[in-house]
Formats: sequence, C-alpha cells, structure tokens
Amino acid sequence: GWPWLTFIGSMRLQALALAAETNSSVDVVVIMPDKDAAQLGPRHLDLVRQYSIRIVKVPWVIPPALKWWPKGWWPGKSDGWCGPQDLIRLHVLGMTEYSAAVFYDQDIEFHGDAGAVLKCAATGRLLSASGGVGEPLNVGFFAVRPDKRLLEAAEVFADGVKFDERTGWANSGFKPAGGYFVGAECGQGYMHTLFYQKKSEKAQAALKAAGLVGESRVRAESVDRCVWNYQTGHECPPAFDCELVRVHHKPTGKPNGNDCAKLARRPDGMAPSPFAALASPQRKPPAAWATLPCATQFINIGANCKCNGENYIKMVSAKGEVLACESDINNGAGDRFTITFKGSKVTATRADARSCWCDDALEAFCCVAKARAVVPAPSPLPASGGRPPAPPVG
Repeated sequence: GWPWLTFIGSMRLQALALAAETNSSVDVVVIMPDKDAAQLGPRHLDLVRQYSIRIVKVPWVIPPALKWWPKGWWPGKSDGWCGPQDLIRLHVLGMTEYSAAVFYDQDIEFHGDAGAVLKCAATGRLLSASGGVGEPLNVGFFAVRPDKRLLEAAEVFADGVKFDERTGWANSGFKPAGGYFVGAECGQGYMHTLFYQKKSEKAQAALKAAGLVGESRVRAESVDRCVWNYQTGHECPPAFDCELVRVHHKPTGKPNGNDCAKLARRPDGMAPSPFAALASPQRKPPAAWATLPCATQFINIGANCKCNGENYIKMVSAKGEVLACESDINNGAGDRFTITFKGSKVTATRADARSCWCDDALEAFCCVAKARAVVPAPSPLPASGGRPPAPPVG
C-alpha cells in the first residue's frame, strides 16, 4: 500500500549522523516475509533506492513452534490477531551482522538525536519502553545487541506455550501491570514475559536452553518512554518539557491536553527541532488538485478499536467541504484503507480485511474548501429621499 515509511527521511538522517559520529556503517533495514517483498511496486522500490534501504526477507512471522493463537484466527489470516505483525520483529534479535540494532515501528518521528539507545544496546543491554496506554512494554521500539541465542530463546519459548487473558503467557502474569494490557496476547506480552518476567518458569527455561545464563544472562532494562518512545503525556511529569522528546511514536495531527505536538504540526512560535529541515518533505498534493479552490490538510481518522464485530468503517467530519482526498492509504501497522468523501464527511474503509484497527495515527490527506469571505449587505437607504432622518428634538 501507499503511503509507506512516512517518516523515512528523518530515520535516514539519524543513520547518516550516527555513522559520521562513530565512523561506522549504519543501515536502515526493513524486515518482511518473502510474499510481502514480492508485492513491492515501483513506488516502493523507488523509495528503497532513494533512501538506501536494506530489505531483509525472513522465513516466518510467528515462531514455527508456536501453536497457540486466538479463536477465529489461523496462520495466513490477515486480521483477527496482532501476533504476526508483532512477532516478526523478533528476527531483529538475531541480526548478528550488526553490533547493535534498534527496532522502530514505521509510524515514528525523530525529534532529535536517538543514537544513545544504539550505543547503550551495544554494551549488551536489551532496552525497551512502556507504552502510552499502560502496557509495560511497547513492541514498537526496542534496542539490542543481536545474539543468535536471543532469537533461539524466543523460538524455544514458543514450544507448547499458551496465552490466557487472566494469567498471561505460560501463566506468568502481567506484572508490573495489574492485569491484561493492550497487546498482551501479541508481541508486547510475549517479549515482556520472555525477557522481563524473572519468575516465569517457562521463560527462564527457554533462556537457559539457549545458553543465556550466568554471565550471558539477558540484561533487560526499561528506558524513559517520555523521551525515547513518546506517545502521549500519560504518566509523564505534569510540567514535562516537550523539547526532551527524541522519538515521537504514533504522532497525531492535534495533541490532546498536555500532549506534545507532532514536529511538523507545531504551532507558530514553538521552536522547531534541528532535524525539521532534513526530515521528510511536506506532502505534495496531486497535480489535479492545483485548480481546486481548497487547501491541503491531514484529517485525523484515528483508531476504530471496537473489535466485537465487523467494524471496518469509520466516518469523521472535516472543518469545511472536502473537495479531494488521496483514495488509498496505509496506517503504521500496514493496514490498507480506501478514503471517500461527501460534503464535510470523510470515510475510511479498511480494504485488506473487514476488521477493526487500533492505530490512532491514521490520517487522510485531503483538500478542504477555503472559507469564503462574507461581504455584509449594504444598509438600506432611508425612505426620505436618500437623506438620513433628522435627529429627534427634545
């Protein structure tokens, strides 16, 4: 689908800056299964060449030994479980051609130098951060010194493991969360149980089987998500300085409350990041829109996370009459949508599955009619031959 890798410009800049600082090579890598790589079209391949992206094809999207999945889902089904889109990123753990690797969802925006997480991971630490809705690990970001044993442990852990909404993976619980959290049944819970639940017998057995014990034990630590994986202001300090944000995950068109603004949408008067000028260019409207009396803007569609039925359509209102929209878009999770409009209403219909979506960063790129100036009607002439009436005498 398209657009794809929306913020690749700022990510490429990070790679170039870190390579210059460390006098080493830093790659931007996209991992995907063979069948997805085969569907890359000319626009995708142009982007790959333009930003020197390395495509790495991987053999599985869920560990081969994993035989648990939620009711109503089966291997190859495109919707109904976030396991495949989460667990495919476990391959990063075994990319030993790199001294350090950091995984980011494609819906992230760099606000400053994020190289510190790679430098820290290179010392042997596995780093992650919590998420914006209470999950102890957000799988949209983690950094690691790759080790084949880490990937082996993830594959061994899959053998015979099951998930329960009351007790988690392998009855290991959800601590420090008080119970089930978003994505617990997918990669977020899987990785957190394996690497952070020290009392999980199943996880510890998998790590031991891979040789990750004693001096080789996994040193898993959490970093401040308000700085390194900012999503919302949830649990950030009340007077949090938004200039401290290095990476903004799932940036939305308009912040809520005290949330920090997306870099490209900061209101006039806020100092831009030093990366702003080198980030991805502003979206250019199609040439056909040039003659339309409208202004381009992003219209926030947001999430449609009511997943108890075929909730695959969402309608929102724009502030004005919509004259044009890009008809095919993707969200950060790779879900595909068609966009239609009528009057001030914009409708997003998920095209790849009759299913909900929980990515709140979905936006439509549209052209909204410019407000027309209202010219006040002239005052009626007075009845006395065009002369104003005489003032009252008194």
